[in-house]
Amino acid sequence: MPTPHTAPLADHLATAPPDLSTVWLRTFLEVARHGSFTVAARELGWTQSAVSRQIAALEAALGGAPLFDRLPRGVRPTAHGRALLPHAQDVLSRLRTMGRELAALRDAEGGLLRVGAFATADAGLVPRAIATFRARHPGVTLTREEGLTPTLLSRLTEGELDVAVVSTTGGALTGGAVVPTTGGTLTGETVVSTTGGTLPGDAVMPTTGGTLTGATVVSTTGDTLPGDAVMPTTGGTLTGETVTPTTGSTLTGEAYELHHLLDETLYVALPAGHALAASPELRLPQLAAEDWISGSPRVEGSLLEPALRHGFRPRVAHAVAEWTAKQGYVAAGLGITLVPALAAEGVRRDITLVPLRDEGAPPRTVYAATPRDHAPAPATRPFLTALRGAARGLGRHVVAGRVRRA
Repeated sequence: MPTPHTAPLADHLATAPPDLSTVWLRTFLEVARHGSFTVAARELGWTQSAVSRQIAALEAALGGAPLFDRLPRGVRPTAHGRALLPHAQDVLSRLRTMGRELAALRDAEGGLLRVGAFATADAGLVPRAIATFRARHPGVTLTREEGLTPTLLSRLTEGELDVAVVSTTGGALTGGAVVPTTGGTLTGETVVSTTGGTLPGDAVMPTTGGTLTGATVVSTTGDTLPGDAVMPTTGGTLTGETVTPTTGSTLTGEAYELHHLLDETLYVALPAGHALAASPELRLPQLAAEDWISGSPRVEGSLLEPALRHGFRPRVAHAVAEWTAKQGYVAAGLGITLVPALAAEGVRRDITLVPLRDEGAPPRTVYAATPRDHAPAPATRPFLTALRGAARGLGRHVVAGRVRRA
């Protein structure tokens, strides 16, 4: 019959897991394996009395029943000990597995990385980065999805993606913070504007170094900055309402961070026999009378939007979403289209690419976005490294431009 002291403990053990030390379980398994407190102590590097104390503590935590029978030579598990044995083995095995998996995550040798990218980044930049990343981290499972920048950023902030490769096509990337390439650390609420608009308040434009704090507005070009403008050249700590950096290190914003990868120029894709195909470069006003092939009949939010600043609305003759199909329409003489440098190396041979020159508009900027509100996946940082390496490898024709004649 259970004693008044053991019955409540037995009821508790039946409904709640006991609080056990893994040291107790390890000691128990060593004693059971060797059938001896003395040998177990020697294997563990302890004294025999220390082993006895660990076993006694385990027995007390499990209700007080003995786990070993003491024999003239050695010990053997009791019925309670035999019942505990497989569970102790399973617990320690699972803990070892957990340790290996956590170590693999820490070292980016395992786990999951979820990547999203816009379509033209998938033409060369992202595949190169994935190939490099997989060669260095073959144990990481990488999933990839394609989408438009707003959708990718939404999925990033909802925790559905770890990295999103996005661009400034269609306007500003709001709700995030730009992470440029050199310089100081900028913190605060961040609004990113790429072209046009008015940024009220004092403007601070550092070129190098320093730490900038405060509510932050980041503009790359084309904005009006009313108020006093301060332009320090080096060092120092700058505070204010508006910060316009040209280069820098880390700017932290609300929802995500934007890690600068590259600035890509645009090409005009022309049929081989087009009258402008021999031009060294073209400007948008020269193309005002052309028929255009675009991904949408709506100019706003597309690569054609800068034409509105030049006083004309491009005439979209055919709305074609997919890049390969656009090339077919151009090659057939049905119109012209704009091709980002990321997609230029995949253009067919019967199309001519001519660099587009537009001094009033910035090049399209490509970023890798990562979330701010939760810990990044351990593989995020090495994948960003792979993306930067792939961007540098594309730099010859992305930055300098590349023209291919038919």
